[in-house]
Amino acid sequence: MTTTPSTSALLELVRLNRRFGVMLAGGVSTPDALRAMAAEASPGYREVVTRVLASVEAGQPFTAPLEGFPGLIPAIYREWVVFGEQTGTLDVGAQEVAELLEPLAKGGGDAELGWERIEGAVSLIQFTRRCAELMEKGLEWWRVLYLLTVEAPPSFAEAIGKLPPRRDDPHGWQTMWQRMENHPHTFSPFYSAMVRLGWESRAMDEIMRNLADLLYEDWRLARLNRCYATRASLIIAHDAPPSAEWASLTAPQQKLAVTLFCRAAAMLLSAGHDSADALAVCALLLPADRQEALQSQLHSENPIDALRAVECFPPFVLALLTAGDSRGRLDYAFSQAATVLHAEME
Repeated sequence: MTTTPSTSALLELVRLNRRFGVMLAGGVSTPDALRAMAAEASPGYREVVTRVLASVEAGQPFTAPLEGFPGLIPAIYREWVVFGEQTGTLDVGAQEVAELLEPLAKGGGDAELGWERIEGAVSLIQFTRRCAELMEKGLEWWRVLYLLTVEAPPSFAEAIGKLPPRRDDPHGWQTMWQRMENHPHTFSPFYSAMVRLGWESRAMDEIMRNLADLLYEDWRLARLNRCYATRASLIIAHDAPPSAEWASLTAPQQKLAVTLFCRAAAMLLSAGHDSADALAVCALLLPADRQEALQSQLHSENPIDALRAVECFPPFVLALLTAGDSRGRLDYAFSQAATVLHAEME
């Protein structure tokens, strides 16, 4: 059974890792950074850091002692440290740990969500970021797929499959999103649809970077506003399906859905995607009743009229979109709306 760290433990882990990452990035040696952390840590974490320091000074792996502290060091943290140690990116990894665990800690721990779901959510964010980073570095798609399926946690590796690293296969990404669609408990319909759109538009690097940004915004705002008790987020799929009815969502859940819709629409429209196609993908962020209503109207009505008809969007958002559409700047209008809503939820 997975041990769930307490809220206070998560808060301290966030603080220590942020300082550790900054020290490493600033040129402080790993042993000296660990000594500094031990000096300011609570008794429990001081013991963890002291054992890690002894392991490092003995020439042993950084991660070797961590498994002995399941109540303080979650498994997903150990996975990041192993990867950072293997790739020489402990400084970046430590700061990413702090960034992704901070909303959870500040949101109160979310013990009712279940640590398994938390680890799955955070793993998906890291998986998506890594995919975007590798593609932005110029790696060919087949090499990215190979590296990701080798590194991925078991649930992701199973969903994606161990694709052979074949340079001449033109259907690699297509096979990937088809497999994602067949694993809805790992990849939500919105996530799979975004990957498919990236494949069809030959813009996978941009789509994956946008997805990574959306995932983190969803994760952060949902945790800070305690929007989901049985799911991690709107974008991150888990055992519990999203509500089928808009009216059954709480006010924070409704606001988060509109925020993410606007953010995703701005990203897709600014990248040149057709408005009807882009908004049909964004509709997957809404409950089933509003998804169907919006998708059925997009190709027969003006996009703003279709959005108004589903009765999800606040008047100020519709006013912004109407003005933006009349000026040919619908993408910017969606971005403005998302920025305002995000600030309110922060």
